[in-house]
Amino acid sequence: MSATHGFVRVLRSADLAAREGLDSQVREVQVGDEAVLVGRLNDGQAVAFGSSCPHERTDLRDATFVDGKVRCPRHNYMYDPRSGENVIPTQVARRENLWKLHPGYLPTYAVEEHDGWVWVKATPEPPPTSWDPAVEQPPARAAQRAPQAKSEPDLAAACRATVEVPPKRLRVRLGREFELRLPLGVAPVHTWRVEAPAGLLAVVEQRLDPTSPPRQRVRIAARALGEGTVRCSFGRPWDADPEEVRTYVVEIVLD
Repeated sequence: MSATHGFVRVLRSADLAAREGLDSQVREVQVGDEAVLVGRLNDGQAVAFGSSCPHERTDLRDATFVDGKVRCPRHNYMYDPRSGENVIPTQVARRENLWKLHPGYLPTYAVEEHDGWVWVKATPEPPPTSWDPAVEQPPARAAQRAPQAKSEPDLAAACRATVEVPPKRLRVRLGREFELRLPLGVAPVHTWRVEAPAGLLAVVEQRLDPTSPPRQRVRIAARALGEGTVRCSFGRPWDADPEEVRTYVVEIVLD
């Protein structure tokens, strides 16, 4: 590893593929005393950012790229890897609720590519201009102590029961792939969590389809003969119970 004009040579350009979705390739490198993650977006640009999510300091080594944004694997928070600006939940949540969600900003590092190598600046870039730390401070303690009635949306959320959609049956050939198109609607920060039985079915790709209405498209491969259930749970990442559950009973056959 070598350094010049404030940049550190970290890895060869050929070793950094441009991928999105579950196949995203995020590489951990050492820049001085800091562990930094490096990846390449679909437009070919290499980006570098901190190795932990600002929300709860969770590990980002399993992060993926979605529509050019970094998505945290734990709570699905999304950040712009060029500026560090939080996109989800900041762009969809009420401003007065951001102190509860604590999105922060993702530290980013300038990147250069030349002579077949990726170079990362040794010091992080300044915070994005849009980040306002005051917004993420809790309200005054006096206001917190004052009893507050729950708003109608909060009461509705507390009383809402999980909707269980009747299971659907699918018949898929061994070795083939099929796609689920799950509606997203306009619910802020909501996403689908997809669980498939290991060894039998494998989630190959998940991506956002910004059509109207928007959808979460999930591509699944049939790996072995048998029958298994794909469980799709819809809700906010931090809620204990999902708002909706859809199940698909998949029979995998030879022909």
